[in-house]
Amino acid sequence: MKTFLIRSASALVFGVVMIGSLLLNAWLFSGVMFVVTLLTLREFYSLDSWKSLKPDLFTGLLCGSLLYISVFIIFFFPDWMYISLILMAIAFSVLFITELFRLRENPFSRIALTVLGLIYIALPLSLLNGLFFIHFNPVPVTTLVLFYFILIWTNDTMAYITGMLLGRHPLYKAVSPKKTIEGSLGGLVFTLIGAWIISQFNTDLGLFSWLGFAVIVVVFGTLGDLIESMMKRSMQIKDSGNIMPGHGGLLDRFDAVFYSAPAIFAYLYIHYLVHL
Repeated sequence: MKTFLIRSASALVFGVVMIGSLLLNAWLFSGVMFVVTLLTLREFYSLDSWKSLKPDLFTGLLCGSLLYISVFIIFFFPDWMYISLILMAIAFSVLFITELFRLRENPFSRIALTVLGLIYIALPLSLLNGLFFIHFNPVPVTTLVLFYFILIWTNDTMAYITGMLLGRHPLYKAVSPKKTIEGSLGGLVFTLIGAWIISQFNTDLGLFSWLGFAVIVVVFGTLGDLIESMMKRSMQIKDSGNIMPGHGGLLDRFDAVFYSAPAIFAYLYIHYLVHL
C-alpha cells in the first residue's frame, strides 16, 4: 500500500506538470517535452551497462536537441522545413565527425548507441508535437494530446491496479514476470471506457475512431513497456533511474509513449487521409 501511495503521489505531480503546461500553451508543452527529452536521453546514455563504450553525453544531447527542434519546426513552421533538414544533417554529421577526431576504440559502436537513443527516445517524443495538428492546419488541437495522455495513464494505472488485485497469469514471464494477462485486459477495458467517454464530449474523431485510438494506445503502450523491461532485464537493473519515486526513471515513465506515440501519429495521419 505504501508503494502504491508513493507511486500515486509521484504520478499526480507529474500529471499536474504535463497537463498544466498542455492547457496553458502548446509551445509551453513542447518546451516541457524538450526538457523531458534531454533528461531521458541523459538517463539512457548514463546507464551503467554502457560504461564500457563510454558514449559521449554532450554529443548525444546535442544531436537529440537538433532532432527535436527539427521536428518541432516541421509541424509549427512548415514553411521553414529546409531549416529542419539542415539541422538534422548537422546532427548526424556531428556524430561521425566527433568520433573521427576522438580516436577511441569502437567508434561505430558508440555511434550506433547514440543513434539508438535518438530513435528510441528523441524521435517519438518529438512526434508528440505532430498531435497538435490532427487536421494538419495551423490551429493546435491541445485536447487531442491531452486525451492521448489520459488514455495512456488510464491503461497504465488500471492495468497496475487490476493486476495487483486479480493478476494470476503472467503476460510475458520471460521479460516481465509481474505483468499479468488479467492486468492487461483490465487496462484495455478501462481504456476503452475512457475512449467512449471522450467520444461523448469530443467530435474530432467518431466513436469507433476513438475506440481504435484506445486499442492502439493499449497495444503499443504495452509493447513499449515490455521492450523497456527487456532492456532492463538484459542489463540486470530494476529501474533506469530514481527521478520519480515509485516509478523509477523517466525511461520507466515514458516507456509506453516511446512506442505508442509513433503508432498514434501514423493512425491519425491515415485517418486524415481516409477522410479527405
